[in-house]
Amino acid sequence: MVAIGGSIPLAYLTLSGTGTNTIGGNISSTGAINLGSSRTSNVGATYTISSGSDLTLGLINLAAGSTLTLDAGAGNIAVTSITGPGSGSNANITFSNSGAVTVSGAITTRIGTLWLNKTIGNVSFAGNLQISQFKSDASAAYNLSI
Repeated sequence: MVAIGGSIPLAYLTLSGTGTNTIGGNISSTGAINLGSSRTSNVGATYTISSGSDLTLGLINLAAGSTLTLDAGAGNIAVTSITGPGSGSNANITFSNSGAVTVSGAITTRIGTLWLNKTIGNVSFAGNLQISQFKSDASAAYNLSI
């Protein structure tokens, strides 16, 4: 298990292999962030993961009432799947970038708002999509594939 969070500035972050990441704070990097496409990231509160380049995550588990913002600037965001809490209040997810967003698996279980805080780029949700609210910017001009 890797515990991630705090206020340490990073040039880049790469985790590989299998295992669990416990996100305990905001993560910011001027370069790419790769939390491992075969790893599980548990998010217990409201946090932002912000990279200056591409952002890659495996399975994301969101706690009740949490909001996770994935911000990749001009880079791409790739996520394996997103699961909300088994009970309690809904969790929320925000994608913020001008590159592509790809979620190769499902987005399920108590997801309240999925916000595409972006105006351009391709967006692909390849698995089941179970959300209460879909939010998009008014000036958005991107290709959405569900």
